[in-house]
Amino acid sequence: MKYEVIKDFRGSPDRRFAVDYRQGETVELTASLAEVALAEGWVKPARKTAAKTRAPQTKRKR
Repeated sequence: MKYEVIKDFRGSPDRRFAVDYRQGETVELTASLAEVALAEGWVKPARKTAAKTRAPQTKRKR
């Protein structure tokens, strides 16, 4: 799942190497890192893109 970073933080998605996450980025996080980042208020779920919305309906002329 994608998350929007709302506060800079350093995390380790693979529990081996640390990564710097910067405010404003949209990132994919592992489940365990996402759990911590959400609880700490560092990220929020990213909004879905408008590409998945339906096109407006048009009326047919008779």
